[in-house]
Amino acid sequence: SSILLRNADTKYTAIVAGSHNSTTYNETAVALKIFPNGGTRGAGKYSNGISFQHLNPNTYPGYDHGSQAAIALRYTSGSNAEQSALTFLVTSTATAGDQPTEKMCILPDGNVGIGTTAPSRSLHVKSSDANIAAFEGANDGLVIYNATPGRIDLIGYQESGSAYNDILIRGGGTGFFFDVSSDRLGIGDTSPSYTLDVNGTLGSTGQAYLNGGL
Repeated sequence: SSILLRNADTKYTAIVAGSHNSTTYNETAVALKIFPNGGTRGAGKYSNGISFQHLNPNTYPGYDHGSQAAIALRYTSGSNAEQSALTFLVTSTATAGDQPTEKMCILPDGNVGIGTTAPSRSLHVKSSDANIAAFEGANDGLVIYNATPGRIDLIGYQESGSAYNDILIRGGGTGFFFDVSSDRLGIGDTSPSYTLDVNGTLGSTGQAYLNGGL
């Protein structure tokens, strides 16, 4: 059963009482669909939630079936409703009738997953390409990049995207400073004058080579 709501501008919203327990979403042409728990439960299946569809102004008052999104619970263990992940699903294409897929989730243990349905850390980001994550401040940012197998790149960049920035990794002290303009590394020194500039005492348990000599 359903309740159709219509305002004076003939925009329709349907609030539907029903159940949805499949492992995918396949919604009908309604702008808003709310469905409670019910039906067969099981790990990996979606239950209680809300789904959305975009009102297409080009076919007004019709609906664009290729623009769907949903917020729903996903059972993480058997039929125990208390063990459910809060999930966010969207479509990635403009094809009519495409079903939204899960893009982000919060597990019962508090782990948050982006690009993964099984986050193993407090924040677990999984990307299908080399660009893993980007963080931006008021002026500059940091990109985590993985174009080469077995290597992670940390790239500092300016907000304009026209230049790269230096990177400082530290605890309470000066730490490690990477001067990207001159390809210099400072340890305990944020103004390195050499390729490797150490402000402190060097120690080695092996051999040290300077200009090819011992």
